[in-house]
Amino acid sequence: MKKPLFQNISTCRLSEEAIDGYETIVSFPSVPIPGLFFKEAKESVEMRMPLSLIKSSSGFIQLRETLSESVYEHYMMRPADKAHLDWIELVAKDLLDSFDITSNILEVGGGSGHLISALEKLGFQTLLNID
Repeated sequence: MKKPLFQNISTCRLSEEAIDGYETIVSFPSVPIPGLFFKEAKESVEMRMPLSLIKSSSGFIQLRETLSESVYEHYMMRPADKAHLDWIELVAKDLLDSFDITSNILEVGGGSGHLISALEKLGFQTLLNID
């Protein structure tokens, strides 16, 4: 793979604020790539990336590094497509019908935060995604 394996994010995935002031909580120089499962054990060992957890002043925690599109292309995977994002918006609207927008929402295993982002656009105020 000639394209970069990962890239550092420059803005928060949810608020889109610059993350340059975020505090690094923990940083690992080299870990197996999270979320990719390889046919060959050799690839699993060879394909590694740094991994850092960062925290905003408001307490929001996320990963600093993200896989680049080249990884998805190389393994014929794809990030969320329009159909998936449309479905997420329908789920968010169902939650809007079931919960008050002042409810505390915790999403466990939410990945890149598509559902939390959709809920935020609908006006939910207290949201947390733990992946």
